[in-house]
Amino acid sequence: VTIVGASVGPHAGSEDAAASLLSIHPKKNIIPGISPNAYGYNRWTGQWFTNLGQNDLNEIQKTQTDYYNVLLARQHGWNVTGVHNRGSEGIRLAMQNVLEAENQDNLYVKKLWRPQGFDHNVQWVPEIFEFYNQHPELKEVIRFGVSLGSTIRQRDNEAIGIENVVEAQYGMEGLEQMAPLKTLQDNGIPFHIEGTEPEDDEDFPTWYIQKAVTRIDNQGRVIAAAEGLDRESAFLALTRWAARFIGAEDEMGSIQPGMLADIVVFNGNLLDEPIETITNLKPVMTLVGGKIAYESPDL
Repeated sequence: VTIVGASVGPHAGSEDAAASLLSIHPKKNIIPGISPNAYGYNRWTGQWFTNLGQNDLNEIQKTQTDYYNVLLARQHGWNVTGVHNRGSEGIRLAMQNVLEAENQDNLYVKKLWRPQGFDHNVQWVPEIFEFYNQHPELKEVIRFGVSLGSTIRQRDNEAIGIENVVEAQYGMEGLEQMAPLKTLQDNGIPFHIEGTEPEDDEDFPTWYIQKAVTRIDNQGRVIAAAEGLDRESAFLALTRWAARFIGAEDEMGSIQPGMLADIVVFNGNLLDEPIETITNLKPVMTLVGGKIAYESPDL
């Protein structure tokens, strides 16, 4: 077991749940049950019952939120990681939080041991890129997971019968702002593509590589074609860049002498296979901890 950071509660909700995305721009459609208002709620401030956003808090109230806990953790040399967030204002607020934490006068540990990590981060708008580029020091101290899967295959809210909840609330323009991988890369924002659980039988690594390049959704539409990555970058976003998320790019993420690596052997060349059929390639052997964990009977 390796400790990679502390954690705090989520500061924003999801596009299919009652707290909704905490967003910079308003929704086109407010849907009762999943859209409490046009901009969503800040969960760190309990905004749905306090009616207070981060900038509305007094000094005492600020010490009663997880925003303050991030500051306190950083003061003692701890990063946070795995913090749930999805909306654009949540992303901007995470950047603001990390900046404030890094610029405290009373840091007992001057250099952070691992980067601050925030999960999911699907909704990116121009204001976020402007904020990031105004603060180049962020590049060394913050990392973002990006949920490509929930853009390519939107969530549904079955309880109230709403399908494709992003598109239903934000329209196609809003959907095209989700997981803009190429713009993230061009702006030098350290991100990786999030994967799924081992038991998932659809969203496997080659599926993510394919979708990162083609951006074809589950309805056959190309969502923001200009945001597709080249194949090499898609590989990096699922391997080395994922290791970078926890500050472990010198320990894992690639197959090199002295680095940790489990290995999957496929029945074809992932770099040469046409991107349209890359998901047809199958593992024939896996090695975990230096030992064979699976071997195809066809070998």
